Amino acid sequence: MINLRTLTDKALNKLANYYISKLKNVKYTLDGEEKEIDFFSKKVIGNTACAYVFFDENYKGKITNIRVIDKDGDIVAQDKKVYERTTDKALYIAFKHEFTEV
Repeated sequence: MINLRTLTDKALNKLANYYISKLKNVKYTLDGEEKEIDFFSKKVIGNTACAYVFFDENYKGKITNIRVIDKDGDIVAQDKKVYERTTDKALYIAFKHEFTEV
């Protein structure tokens, strides 16, 4: 079977840029309390959308239920890991989504 790619790199880049432009913020739970935070950075590299969240060293407790929210209010990505503060270091989480043709 021959797989002929029809989307150009430019088209995949446009899809990634559109996606990144639709992202609003991140909601999460800190020790049982619902919170939200803005993205530290958002960028597109080729066909990959990258959105970064930064929790500085001042947060205390357990972070869970991290959800990326788009401008329509929908959850478009989530991180189900539990992040518990054990050191005085900040927490940096990256959401990277690659757009590709299948």
